Amino acid sequence: MAQPKRHCATRALRALIAFASLLAALAAPRLAHAIGAAGDAAGQAFRVAQDHARAGRWDEAIATYRAMLATDPRNVDARAGLIDVLIWDRQFDAADRELDVGLTLAPKAPALLSRRARLLHLRGETARGRPYLTRAEELSPGDDELLLIGDRMWLGEARLRVRNDFFPKGWDDLPAAELSILQRAGRFVFGARTEHSRRFATAYGARAYNAFYAGSIAYSIAVGWVAGVEVGFGAPARAIPDALVRGSLYFPLVGRLDGYAAYSWFRYPNDIAVNMLNPVLGFQLTDQLRVDARYWIARVGAPGTETDLVHSYGGHVAYRPVRRLAFDAFYVYGAQLDRLPNTAQLGAIRSHIMTGAIDLLVVREFGLRPLYEFEIRKNPRGDVIHIHAVELAVYARW
Repeated sequence: MAQPKRHCATRALRALIAFASLLAALAAPRLAHAIGAAGDAAGQAFRVAQDHARAGRWDEAIATYRAMLATDPRNVDARAGLIDVLIWDRQFDAADRELDVGLTLAPKAPALLSRRARLLHLRGETARGRPYLTRAEELSPGDDELLLIGDRMWLGEARLRVRNDFFPKGWDDLPAAELSILQRAGRFVFGARTEHSRRFATAYGARAYNAFYAGSIAYSIAVGWVAGVEVGFGAPARAIPDALVRGSLYFPLVGRLDGYAAYSWFRYPNDIAVNMLNPVLGFQLTDQLRVDARYWIARVGAPGTETDLVHSYGGHVAYRPVRRLAFDAFYVYGAQLDRLPNTAQLGAIRSHIMTGAIDLLVVREFGLRPLYEFEIRKNPRGDVIHIHAVELAVYARW
């Protein structure tokens, strides 16, 4: 009697399995549809958040990303997008908190590791950010975004610049060379430079050899805020300042708008002194395109003489179509305040200066910057000359 009972149990089990399989087959399309719908909804929300961010509606973008993360805290793309918007909106502490949460849930996510590196770089702590970037690059080699961030996160730079100004027939050309070095240490950037040139000591006199030496310190106070000071001297300094002091400050304003201001004092060997204020207003139109408006006001004078106020104006456009190639264009109209140690000449010579430059980062550790400049210079007697200048800078980074 035991065998028939086992036979009945087997048949019942088979029937139950067949029934379960039938239910699964009937439910599978609906389950797949539900999963697909959830995926579509998440993708749609992500696209909406991106559209808000591109349009500058950052509050709406942040709210959309946070709603996505409330449903799926492990969504790396949503958290990375949220961190980007928080950085653009200058909510850096909030971005740090999101990174803490995100890296706890996904410690090997390149998108989050790279944003930690980027935020530390913005805070002026590039050395602390480099290990995060290295890990991200190891996990996602060849990623363009990571490569772009890495190109900017250098700790030191040495640059050699050689230049020649070609004057009209009957004038001597003016060669010059400059060597500079920068090194980051914590939030500090230390710099030193030396320039050597042959310039005219008077308006229509002979050339003289000149050498200039300067040291600088800059400090990242907060994200976007960088204060700096430079002190230098000329020796010999027949046609250039024999002393220079400059203080500067970079600072954020609103959104993609930022500013820069510098005050400079320099003195020539014949006791002529120049006090100069240089404010700059910059706007990052897109990730690839930036424009600056520049202005200089200078007070020029010597003991026992009247002082003059001299105004100069300029603009700058920088365009980076690809990761390692950038184009720069400058225009300046104003006085040649560092050329000739004569009060009348300092204030009265006027120039239109147009400059074009290319910055090519051949590899992360080495780059080239060729430059061409065209100047139309007019002196107080009404003479006009055209000056062409070419320059090549080579730089190494580490």
